[in-house]
Amino acid sequence: MSHLSRLGKIGHGLPSVASCIRNSRLYSMAAVPLSESPRREWKPLEKKNPEPAKITRLENGLTVASIEDYSSTSRIALYINAGSRYERYDTLGASHVMKICAFLSNKENSALKITRDMEQLGASFKAENTREHFIISSDSLRGHVEPVLSIIASTVRDPYFYRWEINDRKDQLLLDLAKKDANVQAGVIEALHHVAYRGSLANSIFCPSFRANSLSSDMLHSFAQECFTTPGMTLVGLGVNHDEFVQNASSSFEGVSTRKASEKQKSLYIGGEARWWAETPLVNAAVVTEGTSLESKDILPAGLLMRILGDSPTIKYGNNTQTSRISKAVSEATSSPYAVSSLNKNYSDTGLFGSYVVADGADIDKVLKAIVTQYQSVANSGVSNDELARAKNQLKACAAMSCENNATVMQDLAVQAAYTGSYKSPIEILDEVDKVSVQDVANVAKRLFNAPLTLIASGNIEKVPALLSLRK
Repeated sequence: MSHLSRLGKIGHGLPSVASCIRNSRLYSMAAVPLSESPRREWKPLEKKNPEPAKITRLENGLTVASIEDYSSTSRIALYINAGSRYERYDTLGASHVMKICAFLSNKENSALKITRDMEQLGASFKAENTREHFIISSDSLRGHVEPVLSIIASTVRDPYFYRWEINDRKDQLLLDLAKKDANVQAGVIEALHHVAYRGSLANSIFCPSFRANSLSSDMLHSFAQECFTTPGMTLVGLGVNHDEFVQNASSSFEGVSTRKASEKQKSLYIGGEARWWAETPLVNAAVVTEGTSLESKDILPAGLLMRILGDSPTIKYGNNTQTSRISKAVSEATSSPYAVSSLNKNYSDTGLFGSYVVADGADIDKVLKAIVTQYQSVANSGVSNDELARAKNQLKACAAMSCENNATVMQDLAVQAAYTGSYKSPIEILDEVDKVSVQDVANVAKRLFNAPLTLIASGNIEKVPALLSLRK
C-alpha cells in the first residue's frame, strides 16, 4: 500500500490537500524579477482638449479605436463577439462562465502570475458579459498600456481552462445565479427576452442552472475557438496615443486566431406572455413591443418617444406625472404607490421598447390597461410640438452629460466602431436630434405599437390580465 493511500485512510475526515491549497495563498518557489514598467516615474500631463476619435483596422482583422483625452490614466477594453447570443445548446452558459474564468491560467501565464502582475501594475481588471459581447476592461496609469494589453491578449490567445481551476470558480457561479434569483427585475428582464424572441437573443446572459454542476473545459475551449478571433474583436482605449496604441495592439495580439468571426444567429421577435407567483403584494411587470436596432435610422425618434412616454423621474423622491404620459395615466388608475418607467433596449439587429412597472397587485389590471391605452393613443394621435421640444432637451442633456462618464464613452465608441467602422460623438448627435420632426416620432410610434406585445409579470399576479385583453 502506498504512503498516499495510507495517508488517505488514517486521515479520513481531514481536509484534502487540494482543498488546503485552494484555501491558502500561493507563493512561487523562486522570486521572479519584476518588470520595469511599475518603476516608471509617473507625472501628470498638461490638460489639453481631447482629440477626435481615431479608428484603425489591422491586417489581422482587429478593429482598434481610441480617443486621446490626455488623462493621467488610461482605460482599455476588448469587446469580443462572444455574448450569450453566440451560444448554442452545447455551449449554453459559456459566456457567463468565461466571465468568472477570465484571468485563469493560459499558455503564457499562470493565474498566480497574472494576479501578481496586475497588482504590481496597480491596474484594475474586469470581465463582463452581455447578450452581444464578452468584455475585458482595465484602468491603469498611462505608462502601463503595453503590459496591460499583454495581459488582456494572453487571456484570449491560448486559455487552458484547467478543470480544477474551473471547479474552484464554481462557488462564484452559484453566487451569481443566487443573486439573479433574488433580483426580481433581473428575472423579469431575462424572461422578457426568453418569451419575446425565438433565436439567439432568447439566450440568458446567465448560465442555466442545469449546467452549473457540469461545467466542462471542453465546452469553454469549443466556445473560445469559435468566438475568440480577431475579426470579431474591437479594442478601444481612452487616454492613449492612437499610433502607439495600434502598434502595441498589433504586437500583443499576434498569434490570436484570425479565422472568420462567428456569425450570430438571427432572432425573430414574436411576442407572448409569461407570469409567475412570488411572495409579495406587489407586481413587477413589463409590457413591450419590438424596438429599434442600434443601426436603425429610427433610433433617435424612438429615444425621443421614450422620453415623451416617460423615463424615470429626474428629481430625487419626486415624480414626473406632469410630463410623463405613462406616469400620469398610472397615477389616475391607482391610488397606491407605484413606479413606472419606459424601457428601451437596442441590439445590433433588433430591440425591445415599452414600459416596466411596479404596482400593487390589487390594481395591476387597471395599471397595465392604462399603459397600453397610452401606447394606442400615441400611435393613433401622435405627439405635440411641446412634448417633442421637451423630449429633445432631455435627450440632448443626456447625450451631453454622457461625455462626463468614461464608461459610457468607451461603450459607445466600441459599439459604433464595431458595427459602422466610424464614430459620432454625443455632441455630433445633438444636431441630428434637432432634425427629428413630430411626424418622424409619430411614424415610429405607429410602427412600434401596432406590432405584437410581450407581457411578463411576477408577484401577486391574481389580477394580471390576459395579453389579448389589454388592447380591447
